Amino acid sequence: MITEQEKREVLDRILKSKTFSKSTTANILLKYLVEMSIQQKDITAADVGHELFGVRYTQEKSDATVRVNVYHLRKKLEKYFEDEGKHDPLIIQIERGQYTVTFKKKELVDKKRKQNIIGVVAFLLVLVGILFFVSGNKMNNKVWDDMFANDFQTTLYLTPIYGYFGPSETGRYVYHRNSKINSDEDLYYTLDSLNISKELFVPDRPYYVTFEDAATLEHFTRLFTQNKNDFVVRRATDFKMSNIKSQNGIYLSPMRYRTLMSDLFNDFSKNIDIDKTRREVVYLHCAKTPSRPDTTILLKSDTRTYEYAIAAKFCGANNTSHLMFFADHGIGLSGMAEYFTNNDSIEAFSKKYLQETNEFVALFYVSGKDRTNLNLELILFDDNQ
Repeated sequence: MITEQEKREVLDRILKSKTFSKSTTANILLKYLVEMSIQQKDITAADVGHELFGVRYTQEKSDATVRVNVYHLRKKLEKYFEDEGKHDPLIIQIERGQYTVTFKKKELVDKKRKQNIIGVVAFLLVLVGILFFVSGNKMNNKVWDDMFANDFQTTLYLTPIYGYFGPSETGRYVYHRNSKINSDEDLYYTLDSLNISKELFVPDRPYYVTFEDAATLEHFTRLFTQNKNDFVVRRATDFKMSNIKSQNGIYLSPMRYRTLMSDLFNDFSKNIDIDKTRREVVYLHCAKTPSRPDTTILLKSDTRTYEYAIAAKFCGANNTSHLMFFADHGIGLSGMAEYFTNNDSIEAFSKKYLQETNEFVALFYVSGKDRTNLNLELILFDDNQ
């Protein structure tokens, strides 16, 4: 049995080591986790967040940062016990996906390792044979693999519905939803152009989802479940550019009005811009480099039977992964979600287009009456080189 004194002694040695001497956040986090373990208390991300950030903690904004800090602490502990602490009698570990620390006696760990060496070698020999057999059959998924493999939280951002209150044709004060009005700026521009008083209409709080959003989320949920992974859903209005350093992102956004999502796309994309310079008209400018002919494509839609849609993938800071899907109506969004979560189409797309790159921008023409029996035609592909 490991005593409380032994646990506190190994903690003290770690905090005084060179590995941890300049890591203020790691020290605070480790002391807190050890103390909670000694007290045998369960720990959540919110508990850690309050300890690290105090009154500045907000669950939506800080949980991803909590996971990143725990990930870095786990790596520091591994480094310490491989170097300075290799002769310590106790080892402190934090299992992946957990916040509780565990203590193990070094001699028991070493003994178990020696006992397992022969078994591991035999297993590896068998595994090598199996890998040779199945490697030709392994799914080629360069669209999602790096997102599933890294330790960052994945957040899916939905653009909320925009609505407003005002008088109807009958004079009643009602809620309005107009697909051409998606921001306060759009609302006031429309009122000015119609010479209507702005005081008659009041913007409402943006809501989360539509029917198309719910149907689209089902595709992503199934894919992530198959790969034993998960994601959280947030409004696009909650997104900040700094998020790209600490989390993976999936972005579902309209093209016809400017958002941070389109700004992020234009920052990531080297050869293609989404250009929204005129209301209700979106252009795609292709090729910023002199070696490629400049092309401009008008992205239009009839809202029911066809539209253009964009799918793009970029690598962010700290090896985060970001997938972006742009479409103004349900037909394009449904087409993108279905295509890029279907194992067969993912593999075919990866083999044909992603042999030399993990990044891409793809423009699709999506057609299908009433958003059923969708047909996708790839109009343009760019490897973002």
